[in-house]
Amino acid sequence: MRTTQSDERSTWLPQFLRNSGERPFRELVGHHLERQSATQLRRAASWETSQLPGSLQPLVVKYVDDLNAQLLVRRDFWQTSTCRDAVNAILGVCNETFGLSFKVPVDDAKMPVAGHDLAFALIQLATLNFAYNAVGQPTVREFMGIRRKFPWPSTVALLYPFVAGISIYQEAAANAHPSSGLTALGYGLANLGYLLAASGLLFGRFGAFRLRSRRATLGVALAAFLVGTLITNLSFP
Repeated sequence: MRTTQSDERSTWLPQFLRNSGERPFRELVGHHLERQSATQLRRAASWETSQLPGSLQPLVVKYVDDLNAQLLVRRDFWQTSTCRDAVNAILGVCNETFGLSFKVPVDDAKMPVAGHDLAFALIQLATLNFAYNAVGQPTVREFMGIRRKFPWPSTVALLYPFVAGISIYQEAAANAHPSSGLTALGYGLANLGYLLAASGLLFGRFGAFRLRSRRATLGVALAAFLVGTLITNLSFP
């Protein structure tokens, strides 16, 4: 028997609470911040809105306003709330805004399957809204207690074009090439383009340069490759 997306989503809330219920909620919001750009967050929120029942969609703007007024501005919410605490708080706002009747605190074992689907969609919409509010806003992230993680993997990966450039510089210098510096720069930029292209295709981002979308990462990759190739060609007249 085929499983519909709605059927699959109906299991997400119990799994989420079971696997991440005691995790600080700010970490979940930070996860979205690290992996999604403002445009991606906005599109994801629009998609979640489109999946809500038609009777609830006109109230989504009020829902976002209520979330911001009741939860976003509370420092204690961000300092102490686990994901389970946040689910209870968010569903409380849902009951107030949409006139729903989710039981709070939530008991995922007793919640009707249809309730799982709707609850998860509204929780996801709230999480995306919180993350969107913090994009490009260091003071908001600090208020939430979200620290930007240093992008160690992509930073270490930058050694690849750097070492490639140094090796070409040494080779050109050994041959007394008059443009050894330009050659190294061009070769390094071209290899940076390869690195960014691989990262963009595989992961859709490159944290060291704060590129959080596949389009942006591949765009910078193309620019680096073209500039590097041009410089390399100019240095070998």
